[in-house]
Amino acid sequence: MNLIEKLNMYLEIILYIIMALVLVGIGIWFYIRSKPNSKQKEDTTDYSQFPKKSSEEFVIIGDIADNKIVMDNGTRYVSGVKCNGFDYNTAREDEKLMVQANYINLFNMIDNPIQFYLQCQDVDVEHIINNHQEAKQKVLIKLEKANIEFENLQQTIKELKDGEGEELVKLLDEAKKRKILVQKTIDCLTWDYRHLEELIAYIKTVSENREEPQRNEYYFFSYKFNPLAFSVNLTKGEIEKRAATELKTKAENFKSILRSSKVSAEMVDKDELIEIVRRHYNPISANIYKSNNIKNSNFFDMVTTTDYFDETKEKYIISEALKMVDKSINEQNKEAS
Repeated sequence: MNLIEKLNMYLEIILYIIMALVLVGIGIWFYIRSKPNSKQKEDTTDYSQFPKKSSEEFVIIGDIADNKIVMDNGTRYVSGVKCNGFDYNTAREDEKLMVQANYINLFNMIDNPIQFYLQCQDVDVEHIINNHQEAKQKVLIKLEKANIEFENLQQTIKELKDGEGEELVKLLDEAKKRKILVQKTIDCLTWDYRHLEELIAYIKTVSENREEPQRNEYYFFSYKFNPLAFSVNLTKGEIEKRAATELKTKAENFKSILRSSKVSAEMVDKDELIEIVRRHYNPISANIYKSNNIKNSNFFDMVTTTDYFDETKEKYIISEALKMVDKSINEQNKEAS
């Protein structure tokens, strides 16, 4: 073995040793990193000494009143219009050209920054379901009264059958006629009740299976009050009146141009502005706690009372009415058979 071969052999041995040491070092490093540090230093920072700030300092909205958002200490006012457009992709070519020209006019009209705001939310059918529920309860109450009258008429007819005399015969005949009318009323109310139940179930099923959210599109614009533009000092009421006039004028201009583009638009009101802001900052809870529920609740009342007894009474009336409905249906089935 010559010298060169010996040197190559020694170099290979050294290289293998270095590679083994590197692998051992990597293994030790991974072991140390994966081992939990039980001697973590406890945080002894006294956070009570830190300066505290209210959340109101970070919220730029001062108030929402009279269809506008008050900002920057009452010097800037924001409002907007809600839009409902049409399907541009399926429109005719002349309609597309007309819409493009009108939107160019809209852009030329803009002299201050505006914001296009697109908001998606689940379709709210709760108020529709509530209206149907209320209608169902009213039908149920009428049905209960009709069933009570029907039973009274049956008892009256039973008592008058054994009587004699022209007057009693006349009363019996009137009672029988009234019974036929009440029976027809019960049949109609029973059909209405079942129909409302089916409608409520259908609306709930459709709303639960709906995947496409409701899209709300808005154009927001603002009015900035400049005290240097007036020779006299204006009061707060005069400033708000001026802002309302300016915002309404801008809204009418938007509505006019958008209408010519086959886009219907309406100025947003106070409740819509509150819902927009609330949904922007609380997108998840806004779908759970609806604005109508908060507005109709007694959240701001000084004294909170319970309507437990009224609810119990109503449930009792409904259960008794349902029993009468079942009884009436069973009697009809017996008569039919």
